Amino acid sequence: MRPENDEFLRFIFGKAGVVRLKIKEKLDETILELKQENIPTDEESRYNFHVGCKTGWTFYLLNLKSILLDGPDLRNKNSELQLD
Repeated sequence: MRPENDEFLRFIFGKAGVVRLKIKEKLDETILELKQENIPTDEESRYNFHVGCKTGWTFYLLNLKSILLDGPDLRNKNSELQLD
């Protein structure tokens, strides 16, 4: 799946719909916008994808920001393990 218009990346996220990423500049800040669309609306999907994906995207985008700002990799559960 190819990006459209001003999208940076677009991909099919399994049964959980389509994810679109855009990079924007606003008030001298860089903003990464993530939208997940076409998510199924049955009860199981609403819980697993609407709630579950929101939690997952929030964590992994926060982790990406931490790494890009020379902070810790928040996924690392072993404090002795460090990347070179």
